[in-house]
This record gives sequence, structure tokens and C-alpha cells, in this order.
Amino acid sequence: MTKLTKEQIKEMIEMKDKFPVIEIINKFNIQKGTFYHHTNPEYREKVRQYQKKRYNNLSIEEKKIRLNKSREFQKNYHKNRYKNDEEFRKKQIERVGKK
Repeated sequence: MTKLTKEQIKEMIEMKDKFPVIEIINKFNIQKGTFYHHTNPEYREKVRQYQKKRYNNLSIEEKKIRLNKSREFQKNYHKNRYKNDEEFRKKQIERVGKK
């Protein structure tokens, strides 16, 4: 699964009235939820409200565990990207040098 570009999202929105949903999700290799997220604001808001309610019902310990997992993932992502992506490394070095 790949991240959709702005052009792909615009194309999906244009196609949604002309083609069946299954053809569109097959063309872009995405899930149904991804399609509806980008083409239906009501669906997107419904999912946000559900996630917010679900998160608020978690215990404090569970929230801490999730936060730590997220931080660890981000730390590893940036560490690996810095090691493996020359452009990213150059941008980071330039950004630090400007301060």
C-alpha cells in the first residue's frame, strides 16, 4: 500500500461518480476505508469521533504505553531515514546549521 498523492486524490474524487468503488480501489491499490476517507467528509468525521471516543476510554497506563510506542517508532523511523536517505540527511544538517 502506498501513500496517495494530491493528484491521485483529485482523480479519485472525479472518478467516484463515474465508476464503481471496487474499480477505483483496485486501480489505486487501496482499501475501501481509504477511498471513503478521501472522498466522503462525513465518513472521515465519523471515524475521527469513533477514534477519539475509543482513546478517551483507555486507562492512563494504556495511553502511556501507546505514547511510548509511538515515540519509539518515530525515533527509529528518523534514525533509519537519516542513515539511509542522503537527501534527508543533507536537509537535516542544513536545518541545524541555520540556527
